[in-house]
Amino acid sequence: TADEIMKAAGNVITMISLVSLTVSYLNLLAGNLSTVKARSYEVGVRKSLGASNGNIMIQFMGENAFMVISAAAVSLVICCLASLILSVGFIGKREVVMLFKMAVCGMLCGLYPGYKAGRITIMEAIRS
Repeated sequence: TADEIMKAAGNVITMISLVSLTVSYLNLLAGNLSTVKARSYEVGVRKSLGASNGNIMIQFMGENAFMVISAAAVSLVICCLASLILSVGFIGKREVVMLFKMAVCGMLCGLYPGYKAGRITIMEAIRS
C-alpha cells in the first residue's frame, strides 16, 4: 500500500541521513585534529606565556562551537527559505530540536581535539 511505501522511503532517507551525518562529524573531527597539529607552535607560545591546558582546550572548543553554531544557523535559514519557496510547513519544533541535537554532537567533536591541544608540551610545539 501507499503507507508502506512511504514508511519504507522514510526509513531509507533516515538511514542515508545518519550515514551522511556520521561522515560529516568524522570530517569535522579530522579537520579539528589537523588544525591542532598545524597550530601546535601557537599552543607552545601560549603555554610558554602561562596558558593552562584548560585554557587551550577551552579556546579550541570555543572555536569549534562557533563553527558548528554558525553552520546550524545557516542550515536553519536555508531550510526556512526552502520551506517558504516550496510552500511546505517544513520547519517546526521537531526540526529545531533536531538541529540543536546536531549542533551539540558537532560541539562534542571538538572535545578530543581540544583535549589533545591542551596536552601539547612546549618542547613538542618547538620541534614541529
